[in-house]
Amino acid sequence: MTEKIQDFSEVSSDGQNSWTSSDPIHSDLLATKDFVFNPCRFDSSPPQIEEQNAEYGAYVFNLNGNP
Repeated sequence: MTEKIQDFSEVSSDGQNSWTSSDPIHSDLLATKDFVFNPCRFDSSPPQIEEQNAEYGAYVFNLNGNP
């Protein structure tokens, strides 16, 4: 899975809903943010790694203020 993980700092070049953290984030979630959340102007909290399912790239976050 390491090849699918990137830094939070690489998430958004336009600064919209930027996620900042020293923790890595799965590339599938980055793509979802770039291609769905940002174009639809969804507001999302910074994702937190879900430890129980971390090997599958699972995260917990709020979308538009809803868990």
